[in-house]
Amino acid sequence: MEGFLQLKLGAGAAGRGLAIGPALVAVASFGQHGSNALRVATQVVLSLQLPLAVIPLVRFASDESLMR
Repeated sequence: MEGFLQLKLGAGAAGRGLAIGPALVAVASFGQHGSNALRVATQVVLSLQLPLAVIPLVRFASDESLMR
């Protein structure tokens, strides 16, 4: 992500803070039961996005002219 976003983050706390921060906010906002429902919702969204990543990958990898 650093190269894509043109960001230079220090190792350690900055990267972990970006990952843990939203999770802590969600747990604090929704409580334990709400955060469980939120986790299930994120897994549903991820399962719907999976074919959008896998189908082009399989098509491009199976195209012999592109893999030369």
